[in-house]
Amino acid sequence: MRIAAKLLLAIDPIEVFFTSKPRSFKGSELEPPAAAKKVEAIVPKMKTKKSAAKRFTIRNSGSIKRGQAFKRHILTKKSTKAKRHLRGSVQVHEADVRSVRRMMPYA
Repeated sequence: MRIAAKLLLAIDPIEVFFTSKPRSFKGSELEPPAAAKKVEAIVPKMKTKKSAAKRFTIRNSGSIKRGQAFKRHILTKKSTKAKRHLRGSVQVHEADVRSVRRMMPYA
């Protein structure tokens, strides 16, 4: 990283404009521009989908927990038994696990 920063300072267009003679790499701590090709590319970080992080949690066993649907509103027409069975949380279906894990890469 320091090599790339030093090379950028050495090839600064403002510095080239104000100096009358070209800068020499001999006898200085700067390295030739060929060394800049050895700098590794930085891979961007993967981002977690925040909407998925708020809806799902990963259990210690590795399974994914989600909340039940159909229990937020229009509850007057549902029977007490139906509402009781909607309590708690359930496991995400096998068909959806892959897509949920993709949305939460660090979970």
